[in-house]
Amino acid sequence: MKTEKELLELVEENGWYSICKYQNLSEKFIEKHLDEDQKEIQLKRHHDKRTLKQKQEEVKEYAKKHKLKIKDGYLYAFRNHDQWGRGMFNKTIIYDKGYTYRDWRCDLNPDEENSFGLGIWPKGNTPVRIKIKDWGCEVKNHNEGKGRVWEFETI
Repeated sequence: MKTEKELLELVEENGWYSICKYQNLSEKFIEKHLDEDQKEIQLKRHHDKRTLKQKQEEVKEYAKKHKLKIKDGYLYAFRNHDQWGRGMFNKTIIYDKGYTYRDWRCDLNPDEENSFGLGIWPKGNTPVRIKIKDWGCEVKNHNEGKGRVWEFETI
């Protein structure tokens, strides 16, 4: 975790846009240093203020739209893995059946197609289940129904 001073030095080197887009800033730092546009970028991507009930409604809508199942607090979806269980993006990670995987970040901006978080889809060769609380967002304008989550379990 960077200190306020270190972040301000990064801003001098890279500009506010990169910092707002890729760094998870505290609400105190946001209020003190960011203008309205920068705040919107930061809050939209990194600060999840939704309640569990709101996430349940989003997941319910996503499941209905893509004909997926919700049962006992889980959304059942899919991922595509190769014959060794590796994902499509990072071939150094092997997703073994029966294990839970969590990303350290999940981009909540539905307009960003490829970003932080674990991708799920309505179709694929690897079934997964996602706790409702770990729902991130449905990626807009993605013709294959991509969703982004914090965590999933391979089943």
